[in-house]
Amino acid sequence: MTEPLLPASPNPFGTVLERLIDMASGATPPSFRELVSAAGLDPVRDFVGASLRDLDFRNEDLQGFDFSQSDLTGADFRRANIAGMSFSGADLTGVIGLVGARFRDFDAAPEMIIVPAGEFLMGSPEGEGTPDEHPQHPVTIANPFAVGIYPVIRGEFAAFVKASGHKVAKKSSWRDPGFPQKDDHPVVWANWHDAQAYVAWLTETSGGRPYRLLSEAEWEYCCRAGTSSAYSTGDSIMPEQANFGEASKGTTSVLKFPPNPWGLYDMHGNIWEWCEDNWREDYNSNPPSDGSAWAGGDPSSRVLRGGSWYDYPVFLRSASGIRYRPDIRGGTIGFRVARTL
Repeated sequence: MTEPLLPASPNPFGTVLERLIDMASGATPPSFRELVSAAGLDPVRDFVGASLRDLDFRNEDLQGFDFSQSDLTGADFRRANIAGMSFSGADLTGVIGLVGARFRDFDAAPEMIIVPAGEFLMGSPEGEGTPDEHPQHPVTIANPFAVGIYPVIRGEFAAFVKASGHKVAKKSSWRDPGFPQKDDHPVVWANWHDAQAYVAWLTETSGGRPYRLLSEAEWEYCCRAGTSSAYSTGDSIMPEQANFGEASKGTTSVLKFPPNPWGLYDMHGNIWEWCEDNWREDYNSNPPSDGSAWAGGDPSSRVLRGGSWYDYPVFLRSASGIRYRPDIRGGTIGFRVARTL
């Protein structure tokens, strides 16, 4: 009687992988996906809640695998293709190679990059900034998450409108912002509700991947990218580092200026970016310390961050923000997306 291929084990691999590798002895070692296929396992169904500790996924094609609720402790994902993967609820302790990984969940989706967990001081130190940036307070981002490498661009927004039938204003709209644009410019004339419709479409089209806007704390965390100065560029910012001060008379390509230390473009300038949070007058009254959106504040106004092509450098500071009604559109306003892993 032939021994069954799959042993009784909570790990869908265990000795299975060893056996399959032995089967391939003398030939080029099979890829992880080939091993999964040979074992008769389903990349979506059979890895939810699995024990995958310390596995080596380097250079593997993992597109579409669902590792939700799995134990990925110590796993190595360097240079792996992780497009369309789900990590919801997974234990990522000691995982190597996910931070800095780039992926796109489907062709029309924005390119994302995974940023690390960490801590930072949110707001401005005494003697710097405006009252709404005080008091400075610690925030802990407990888990890595994915963020758009650049703001949502015109071409991506056009694909969304075409696919979803989303209705936008015909006058002074993203199609005719009042200055020349190409598809690699950030979309403008998008209000907070347009941004919410867009992330809902991303979630649906990607098969349920949890897309959303960044919280204000997450936005500043990504903008600072490990720095504590007024800008991620230091105590000042120069025209060769960002689009501001009407120098370009409109938006520019999201790739025109250098990225910040985490590989994110246009965190300073080009367009203001909607955040999830309601506006608040300051950081008193116990702001969230975990990076989540502030549930309180003024629900009639939402937060925008980053400054724009029209603004003075002071508005581009990492801690600076303004308030707008969520139904307002304008030629300096767009958004960036995040995705929970």
